[in-house]
Amino acid sequence: MASTVGKEIKKKTKSLVIRLVLLTVYLTSGAAIFSAIENDGSLNEKQVEVNLKVEEIKRNMTRSFNASENIIELYVEHLRRLFQKHNGCRTYGHNNWSYYQSLYFAGSVTTTIGYGHLAPKTQNGRLFLIFFALFGIPLNLLTLQSVGGHINYGIHLIIKYFEKVVLKKETPTHQHIKCFAINLLLITLWLPLGGIMYYYSEKKIGWSFLDCVYYCFVALSTIGFGDLVPNEGKEPNSSYEQGMWIVRLMYLGMGLSLLSSVFTSVCSAAKQIQSLMPCKRGMAY
Repeated sequence: MASTVGKEIKKKTKSLVIRLVLLTVYLTSGAAIFSAIENDGSLNEKQVEVNLKVEEIKRNMTRSFNASENIIELYVEHLRRLFQKHNGCRTYGHNNWSYYQSLYFAGSVTTTIGYGHLAPKTQNGRLFLIFFALFGIPLNLLTLQSVGGHINYGIHLIIKYFEKVVLKKETPTHQHIKCFAINLLLITLWLPLGGIMYYYSEKKIGWSFLDCVYYCFVALSTIGFGDLVPNEGKEPNSSYEQGMWIVRLMYLGMGLSLLSSVFTSVCSAAKQIQSLMPCKRGMAY
């Protein structure tokens, strides 16, 4: 029996590793293709026009108020943020298809989060997106399912160990229900934990703690409104931001895996609860 279980675990672990490798290759190669197709190295006409207008306003204000360019820059940035906050939206206004941005975009497609701050503008890019999503979304779901299954298995092992060693129970009971409860607790704690992380990295752009928790929920539930995007959707330009970029990806990946684990455990828990319920007698057939 033990050898059979061991073989099954090895088989599932091997499957997980293969899926992780395939997903990684798929995302990285897809990002390279998106970047090559969409990145023409120039801003679109509307962005150029807006940038020219902003620069003209800055020059006029510098001359009129006899202030330094840095002060005017801060003032214009402050006005922009006030305008965005007043209108209840955030305009990211860039079409930067660097490799970083393309990889982030590819991840948002396969996870179906779809922030919307970056989208293909060319016909070739849109055509490629269709095929990329058709294969990428199922591959991502299979990978998350595998990770979630391993999380569930780990929780079951912890429950068994705790009940046998600490509680001195010969046979652990109601494992599926307990596993679901632990999963639910983990995903509940995952939101404020992410809120704390995002607050310290995004408070510079005006995010409150509630904004951060809200973003975590919207992202992990794959709703992806796009009203809040870390670092305003810009490419990381420092080692700190690059590190945070990786941490964010890990946070979202782990969070989605926890959700998969919750969905898996809730089915098992429901069956176990149903088996514990007394049979209804006197029912009409």
